[in-house]
Amino acid sequence: MPVYPAPVYIPKRGQTASIIAAQYSPNTAADAQLNILRNATGLGDPFYGPIVQRIDRIFQQMGVVEEGCKERLVCSMYKNPARFSPHSNFISAELSRDTHELQKPTSTNPAVIRFYKYVQAAREGQDQGDCIRTYPQCPINTER
Repeated sequence: MPVYPAPVYIPKRGQTASIIAAQYSPNTAADAQLNILRNATGLGDPFYGPIVQRIDRIFQQMGVVEEGCKERLVCSMYKNPARFSPHSNFISAELSRDTHELQKPTSTNPAVIRFYKYVQAAREGQDQGDCIRTYPQCPINTER
C-alpha cells in the first residue's frame, strides 16, 4: 500500500501567519486573540462579559453612558419597572438569575464588578430605596 505524505498547506496571497495559525492549530491562536480582545474591552470574563455587553446595548439604546447613571437607572427601573418598560424587562432578564445559575468569578475584572454593582442597584430599587441619593454622581433625574 503506498504511503502518501501529509498534505501541505500553501497560504493564499495576503494571508498572515496568525490567520493561518488560527485556522490550523487547535484553537490556541483564536483563543489567544479572543482573550486579548476581551481584556482590551474590560469584559474579559467569559460568563459575565457577555451579560454586561447585552446590558450595555440596552443602556446605549437609552442614551446612558456614564457608569453612575447606569447604576441609578437600574435602581429606578426596579423601583418603577412599568415606567421604563420595555427596557426594564430586558435589564431584569439579564440580572435576574438564580444563584445556582451564576458562575463563580475567576477574577475581579470590570465585567464581574459591574454585574454585581447592577445587582446591588436592582436590590436598592426593589426595596424602594432612594436611587437619587444612593447614586449622587449622576446628573439625570431618573425618578420624575
